Amino acid sequence: MKWKSFERELDHGPVRATVVVWRWALFALFLVGVTCAGIWVVAKPFAIVADTLDGDNVKQNYEWFKQRHEDVLAIDRKIQHSERDVKLFKTEAGPRKDWKREDRIEASRLQSISTGLQQQRDDLVADYNARSRMVNRAIFKGNDTPARIARIAGEVTHGQ
Repeated sequence: MKWKSFERELDHGPVRATVVVWRWALFALFLVGVTCAGIWVVAKPFAIVADTLDGDNVKQNYEWFKQRHEDVLAIDRKIQHSERDVKLFKTEAGPRKDWKREDRIEASRLQSISTGLQQQRDDLVADYNARSRMVNRAIFKGNDTPARIARIAGEVTHGQ
């Protein structure tokens, strides 16, 4: 708006001139808001990268992948032992039709332990594989941990 047109608005009274001033003020605020939003959109990725590459974050993620991989290997051994215990019990107890109440309770207990360990492994693997797919975390795995861990105990996948 030019000064001459503003003077014409003033000739129509102060209310009309005030409306014009408020329009310009709102337009200026809008431009400031759009500019700030644009700066934020451009700067945000740099802040994310800085947070991701923070020394504590790098160390924490690196150690997390190492620890979780070892946790899965440990639970794989526990699953093998529990499955061995179930087989051994079934072999030593003889045919199921000859089992007493205590034998059935013990078989159920051993099977529950095995099932629980397998479910715990599933949770560990799901967590590992999810973080492994996260770009801001996967870069910290290193070469000595797998890209993902298979859902079946004992299998490890080294490719994506």
